[in-house]
Amino acid sequence: MKFIVCAKSVLLLAVLLVFNSCNDDDSSTASPSITGFSPTEGTEGTIVTINGKNFSTVTSENIVKFNGTEATVTAATATALTVTVPIGTTTGKITIQLGTQTITSLNDFVYIPSVYVAGQEYNGTNGVAKYWKNGIPTSLTDETKESTATSIFVAGSDIYVAGNESNGSKTIAKYWKNGAVVNLTDGSNAAYVESIFVAGNDVYVAGYESNGSRSVAKYWKNGAAVELTDGTQNAKATSIFVAGNDVYVAGRESNGTNAAAKYWKNGMGVNLSDGLVANSIFVAGSDVYVAGYEYNETDYLAKYWKNGTARYLNDAYSATSIFVAGSDVYVAGYQHKGSVTTCKYWKNEVSVNIYSSSSGGGLSSIFVIGSDVYVAGSELAGDYYAAKYWKNGNAVSLTDGTSHAGATAIYVK
Repeated sequence: MKFIVCAKSVLLLAVLLVFNSCNDDDSSTASPSITGFSPTEGTEGTIVTINGKNFSTVTSENIVKFNGTEATVTAATATALTVTVPIGTTTGKITIQLGTQTITSLNDFVYIPSVYVAGQEYNGTNGVAKYWKNGIPTSLTDETKESTATSIFVAGSDIYVAGNESNGSKTIAKYWKNGAVVNLTDGSNAAYVESIFVAGNDVYVAGYESNGSRSVAKYWKNGAAVELTDGTQNAKATSIFVAGNDVYVAGRESNGTNAAAKYWKNGMGVNLSDGLVANSIFVAGSDVYVAGYEYNETDYLAKYWKNGTARYLNDAYSATSIFVAGSDVYVAGYQHKGSVTTCKYWKNEVSVNIYSSSSGGGLSSIFVIGSDVYVAGSELAGDYYAAKYWKNGNAVSLTDGTSHAGATAIYVK
């Protein structure tokens, strides 16, 4: 009898151990889940709280991605993660990987691109080079001498702005990386830059510099100058684009009588038929697009060239900027009729009016991301021109119109 009681006790103990072991296994393999997140939209750098259950309390064990781009987790509990929206993401689902398990949010996080605009604003004494990120201005100089920002490019978390600043007698060509200045010329001769492009670790800036009697078209790669013309005729480089190992620069060079539009590929010049000025260049695959204008003895005509073949843009006056997205070609510019200037862009040669004015103004730059079209420029606001950009035709003012200002370039990411 005593043996039977002991046997029953041993059996009961074994059952309890198995039961407890099962409970322990269930706890250790409990599946995580996402119940929601807030906010549901934002730009890069936005702090998002992801709610759910069974997250790891060790931040590094929660691998969070926004539409495939990994985010930084700054705090973690079993029911909530605090993360930062990463640079380079797009609209899409949030995923969390915990060990071998990956869970996905039910809804998309809507990514709002950041808008960067370069330009100038008058401070009462001088024009001041500056840029705006999502409407927040940053001055690039001490504001004591005339300066302007002409072009902007964003690579990763780095903001590059090209521009010019007076030294009191001459203009110095330069660029700024995250606000730190890099002088491209020494100020002994007047020099100007109009375009900047970043490819990998290399910074390319296009412009021109006086040789004492003529302006020489050139670009700088990481501060080292590459001359595109020999200095016997006036020439200017206005736009630069890098595709793979190839460097494309748009501009113009005098033929002894008139200015002639052209571009250079790796230093070799390509003349553009009937062109006067080439303002902007874009390369898509093997196709080279250049925007500019010509003069036909009575008027200026906006046009763009694709691989050297010209396309006219209605009766427009000038094409200032070009952007290619997929099979669509976008060109910004303006048109004069009588005393009225109409600022517009064209998508595949179909015009979209932004605004019309008898007081001037203009569009200087265009950028397309997804289905959204951004153009930057200036418009009269009371007594002064205001720097603005337009998203799908809707204006966003960068300055309040209490002093002259203008936007010269736009970049969206």
